[in-house]
Amino acid sequence: MALNNTPEQVVLLKKRIEYLREVLDMTVEEVASRIGISIELYSAYESGDEDIPISVIYTLANVFGVDPTEILTGDTPK
Repeated sequence: MALNNTPEQVVLLKKRIEYLREVLDMTVEEVASRIGISIELYSAYESGDEDIPISVIYTLANVFGVDPTEILTGDTPK
């Protein structure tokens, strides 16, 4: 199941994912490997060219050490 996002939401989602990856000093290749997908597919997620399935959001949250809410909304859960 992919998320149905408006274009603005897609931009914010991809920026959050890219930001978290960069803050953790991880490469695209490393993240793709850790979540078990191709570099091309991960790059498409991060660029906003592909919708990100909710299962991938949860996996990314685990890899980045954040709650999925932070990726989806930018807010840290209370």
